[in-house]
Amino acid sequence: MTIPQPAAPPGQQAGLLPSFAHHFPHERPRMLFVHAHPDDESIATGATMAGYAAAGADVVLLTCTRGEMGEVIPPQLQHLQAGQRSSIDDGESLAQVRQVELGEAVAAVGISRQVFLGDADAAAPALGPKRYRDSGMAWGESGRAEAGDDIDPRSLVAAALDETATHAAHLIASFRPHAVITYDADGGYGHPDHVRAHEITHAAVNSTPGGWKVPWVYSIHSDAEGATEPGHRTMVRINGELERKTAAMHAHRTQLIIDDGRFALSNMIWQPLRGEEVFLLEDSSGVLTQARPEAVPAGGGRFQSIAGPPPSSSSKPSMFKALAGTVAASLAGTFFGTSLHGQIMHLSSFAVPWGAIAALVLVCSLVVFVGAWARNVWMSVLTGLLTYVFVGLISTSSKMIVVGVAGSAAEATPTIAMAGMIFSYGITVATIVGTIITLRALRRPGRR
Repeated sequence: MTIPQPAAPPGQQAGLLPSFAHHFPHERPRMLFVHAHPDDESIATGATMAGYAAAGADVVLLTCTRGEMGEVIPPQLQHLQAGQRSSIDDGESLAQVRQVELGEAVAAVGISRQVFLGDADAAAPALGPKRYRDSGMAWGESGRAEAGDDIDPRSLVAAALDETATHAAHLIASFRPHAVITYDADGGYGHPDHVRAHEITHAAVNSTPGGWKVPWVYSIHSDAEGATEPGHRTMVRINGELERKTAAMHAHRTQLIIDDGRFALSNMIWQPLRGEEVFLLEDSSGVLTQARPEAVPAGGGRFQSIAGPPPSSSSKPSMFKALAGTVAASLAGTFFGTSLHGQIMHLSSFAVPWGAIAALVLVCSLVVFVGAWARNVWMSVLTGLLTYVFVGLISTSSKMIVVGVAGSAAEATPTIAMAGMIFSYGITVATIVGTIITLRALRRPGRR
């Protein structure tokens, strides 16, 4: 059986099952997606799962937990959220609701089946069935997710890796997938359950009983701040079934809001709904990584795969470029701010230093822009700091009162001096405000 997708250009890989017909001419393609919580599958890989399922692949979803620690969006259901004053239990009721949502999502994407880690086919007979809870998370100072202070001993991250990997390996041995897809080593944005799902998957792939070697192993590529760089890994972008993905995301009512081509999680940061999903081929994949892409025929038109570098919009600048941009922005803020800050609007009874206010808005905007562009909050801080230093150097070398720090008060009107003071000391405030805005923006994946 073949997957309907166009052949990739010479030397590039076509899709997640390259040259499948060449290597497995008498088999139906089998794909295993491993995710941490209900809703992860729809957000990160829903379009790809739906696309391959519609094309005839046997797609199975392994979900590691039932999402007991998820944040609940609908006000009428917030009593289900663990840890809330109005909560009715420790997340067990929420887990039941999220299992129902997951079932609806699985039906929407049209995949073969879904199983929980430690249950049914994903429970190793030697160990017996086991349920693993959502481990929860906390936001670290870096803006990335990390483990919370109190880890439930029943949670996924508290369980021994050997144990959880044995369960996953049992599913791999019985299902014998041709491609396994999960998170990158950092979990995308740092969630401890995502990181553990990566560890479980790779440990299971490397210890599958029965001699089955998974031909292709992929990580989900994330462009979140601090995510693992692609390096030399082959990148594949899948343009999948957006309509089915959207329907699946609608099913996760406790976790997501969908509106006019965009979605938001509990942090209420809106993100576009995209049919394109990006994956990285792992070095742990078998010898079939040299498969001939031309063996995968064109046709069908359901979805396309395009190999190549990530889009430029997701490329993070090098440290040298980030520093150069920071210096350039600081010089621009210094020049235009110094030129602008002395503008005064004289009213009947008082004067308005609108130039100083505008100069500080400019500095704050530059702080936010540089931090967002460099995807590094410390570049925001450095932009403001350098601007303050440059302004101070100008003020001490000029006879004019530029910032009200040096020179004689007789050389300028009190209003101009006041504007200089506002600009000078306001740079610190503008830097702090801009840094906070940048930090919130860089927490874009902020989930649970």
